[in-house]
Amino acid sequence: MRKLFGIIAMAAIAAVAGWNFSQSQNEVELSDLALANVEALARIEGQNDACANLTNSTCISVVVDQWGNNSAHEYDNMYPSDAC
Repeated sequence: MRKLFGIIAMAAIAAVAGWNFSQSQNEVELSDLALANVEALARIEGQNDACANLTNSTCISVVVDQWGNNSAHEYDNMYPSDAC
C-alpha cells in the first residue's frame, strides 16, 4: 500500500512538472511599436558615435485636436533618416 502511494505521488509530481513546463513555453508576439523601438536602439548601438549622424535640422510638427486646439512640437538634432 505504501509503495502504491509513493508511485501515485511521483506520477502526480511528474504530471504537475510537465504541465508547468508546457505553460512556460508560450511565445510572446511583439507589437509593431516594440519592434520599431528595438530597431531604433539597434541603429544607435551599432554606431561608434551616436551623435555623429545627427543633423542640425529642426522639425516642427503641428497637431490640431478635435476641438480645434493647435499644439506645436519642435524636434532638434534629428537623424537624416528620420521623417519630419
